[in-house]
Amino acid sequence: MSIFHTDTASIEILSVTNLTVQTSSIQYFTSSQFDVGTNFITLNTTAPLRYGGIAVADSGSSPIVSGSLLFDSQNNQWIYIHQTTPGSAITSSVLIMGPQTFNNVGNEITITANRLTKGQAGDLGEHITSSNVTDTGTLVSINSNTEVTGSFIVTSGITGSLLGTAQTASYVQTAQTASYISGTNVDGNITGNANNITAYTINQNLGTTNQVTFAGITASLQGTATTASYVVTAQTASYVQTAQTASYVLQAVSSSFASTASFALSGNGSFSGSFSGSYVGNGSALTGISAVAAPAGPNKSVQFNDNGTTSGSSNLTFDKTTNQLILTGSLLITGSVNATIFTNTLKISGSSGAAGDYITTQFLGADVSNSTTGLVTAMTTTGVGPGLYQFKYVVRYQSAATTTGIGLAVDHTQASNYFVSSFWFVSTGGTAATGVADQVSATTAGQMVEGKSERVKGTVTTTTAGVDTQNADMLAVMEGLIDVSTSGDLILEFRSEVAASQVTIKSGTSLILTKMW
Repeated sequence: MSIFHTDTASIEILSVTNLTVQTSSIQYFTSSQFDVGTNFITLNTTAPLRYGGIAVADSGSSPIVSGSLLFDSQNNQWIYIHQTTPGSAITSSVLIMGPQTFNNVGNEITITANRLTKGQAGDLGEHITSSNVTDTGTLVSINSNTEVTGSFIVTSGITGSLLGTAQTASYVQTAQTASYISGTNVDGNITGNANNITAYTINQNLGTTNQVTFAGITASLQGTATTASYVVTAQTASYVQTAQTASYVLQAVSSSFASTASFALSGNGSFSGSFSGSYVGNGSALTGISAVAAPAGPNKSVQFNDNGTTSGSSNLTFDKTTNQLILTGSLLITGSVNATIFTNTLKISGSSGAAGDYITTQFLGADVSNSTTGLVTAMTTTGVGPGLYQFKYVVRYQSAATTTGIGLAVDHTQASNYFVSSFWFVSTGGTAATGVADQVSATTAGQMVEGKSERVKGTVTTTTAGVDTQNADMLAVMEGLIDVSTSGDLILEFRSEVAASQVTIKSGTSLILTKMW
């Protein structure tokens, strides 16, 4: 049989020798949803469908059982869907795959032999990779630090070496075999309680007169050890110093000493680690012990001697975060006070510097000029943080012409809750305001003091009208209050009344900035 197709562009012929078709229906598909290529079958190529894959129904079973392997384009993962009978619950699960391999198709990473698997971090949860736990069929190994939360029970005993740092020593109440193993010679007397000891073996380097005493059992220890150790076989108690089969650890590296029974040492001895419980004795030979008393009073309390007892009070506290010593009540100073002890007072030399905690003084070291009607920075104080501040700028300035006045403003680069300022100067006016600054009084009765006020930071509503003498020193004072909510920079700004006519803030202009709270 031959099947052929022809059009104006090409002729396609398919020859089939034997063709057998068994079907009860014919399914149609469109090329926009199904594409058969040379080596790929592409599904859902155009249509906006969420799932695409292989759907299988077992028509030979009654009722029909179905199972599908689909790709979820919304979650970008393969899923398996299964329904046992029509109308029953549909179960679905994510298809678990091996370790992820990035940009290296054909060289995929595989699971390491004999390694237990674990979920791989950083993906959508469908990948597994090799863990640090190995199972050869006869031996299980954990190849990294292991933490046990809860009980750790060994039913057949422990053989081999137990090495490492013991944070909390263990105590085995019922032990078949316990060992006392020491890497050095025994020197001195050992005394303890061995009511349940049924046998003992001594094979260690010992002095000729040393003794071991356990509740009435006394023996002289003599002999030379080769490979054996001091072993006690007990039913209810064990004592281990450095052991391979260890249950009660006395001298492990950084170990703790814990026991529900008594521990007695006769003669000289040493103990390293921590101790919890009570100590009975005169302590005359104890060394290297430091006692730490619990702090008195509430948190942040300054400790003081209260009639021989360490005490603290909420009225005297220290906050290390803000470096503040807080006193509630009165401060009585007897004797003289050196002002240099107030480290929260800071002096800044120059046009810019960081503010102190409470009182900051700053002076301008060089002239700053402006020949425009736009605001220019004369002085900056950085790090003015949250709080209420009182500022006072004493300004020395000059004008290039008697008809050119000056405007002053104070700004803060971050948010503030409120701002008020006043800029004042002595004018040439005797009985009426002139707006012209006068640095030399021309009348016996004196002149008027005029001013400019603002409630918006960084703003000059009006300027002065001039000066009594051009290029001569003039004095103006800018002062006010600002409640800062966010830390930023406090800036003194100025401008000329007349464009292209210069005004200059002179060196020596100073600031006193006080934080009220």
